Amino acid sequence: MSQIASFDFVAELRLIMDADTAVISADIKATARTPWAEAWGGMVGVAAVAATAAMLVRGPAATSAGGIPAAGSGLFLPVLCLGVTVIAAGFDAATNRIPNPLTYTAVLVGVLVNCLALLLNQIAPRVASQWLGAAGPTQSALGLLLFGGIGLIGVVFAGMGGGDMKLLAAIGAMLGMSRASDVLICGAAVAVVYALVNLLIAGRLNATCRLAASHLLNWVYLRRWTLSDDQEKPASRRTIPLALPLLAGTMLAQTPLVANAIGWMSGVG
Repeated sequence: MSQIASFDFVAELRLIMDADTAVISADIKATARTPWAEAWGGMVGVAAVAATAAMLVRGPAATSAGGIPAAGSGLFLPVLCLGVTVIAAGFDAATNRIPNPLTYTAVLVGVLVNCLALLLNQIAPRVASQWLGAAGPTQSALGLLLFGGIGLIGVVFAGMGGGDMKLLAAIGAMLGMSRASDVLICGAAVAVVYALVNLLIAGRLNATCRLAASHLLNWVYLRRWTLSDDQEKPASRRTIPLALPLLAGTMLAQTPLVANAIGWMSGVG
């Protein structure tokens, strides 16, 4: 890639997403930073607070019929996964890319935390079930392989982006196969609605999401609100940022009404 002479938002974001980008001018290097440690620290902190608050509100009464803590009712991993999809959706809508430091780290965290749940379940079963909310290493591995495979099929046959494939794999690794399936069902439904609405209004939904996400990323990473010429270019009308429907699916799958509906349909099947 040729050297970039002027300060450019797209180049800045690419530097943030990939530490090994090509040579970039000194003025960009001087102001650019890679905030993934802060981003992950913030997501882990928010997830820990949410999980702790939920466990305290539920109290020790949240147990199954045999007096054992209700399995999988914790919020730490679900909220952490929600944070991952929020950041992925912002980047996907604004740049049509999902950062590797986000998806690769999410896969690693998902596998490690789900493996840690086995040990924690022996030491503090209530914390493991009602705080961590891990599906377990088997579910995590199955989710990683299944949803990574679905993403790979989408890349090969449906023109899906590599970032979308890695995001699907990360969701599977973090939530496990069963809960990630709920996310995929909800996300697919939202994607169909999004695509139809975007088509009916001639791509303006894509343009609106791109503009909003670009302003947000501009403010968070560059501390400015104005957009560059590259950001103001029209968004594609034919493709949609898949991370947005997956974000909506992650939120919907956590609501009791949708979760109960999916469980009822699974039982009927």
